[in-house]
Amino acid sequence: MTNIVKVTWDDAWIDTDDFKLEDALEAKPVRRHTVGYLVCNNQTGIVMCTDMYEEPEDDYEGSALMCIPQGMVIKVVYLYQKQQSPNEGAYVFNEAGGG
Repeated sequence: MTNIVKVTWDDAWIDTDDFKLEDALEAKPVRRHTVGYLVCNNQTGIVMCTDMYEEPEDDYEGSALMCIPQGMVIKVVYLYQKQQSPNEGAYVFNEAGGG
């Protein structure tokens, strides 16, 4: 099993209706909380998925891949951390912008 994380992030959105400027000045991103399997976490973004196959099917290992750009990430909380062997390199990421 891989690490399971909860990512708090601000999502962009669009509204195609007509608007008044005074209302538009109040617009802000949508705060989301997403839980999933951590695929990777690098300078570009956090890649996670909702499903990991116990036995890969046709060389596929998971499904429902999602990428959240680092600039949108507020916080990352590890809900489950895979135990690593002493010889395995570890990059532990607990908060946005830090390693």
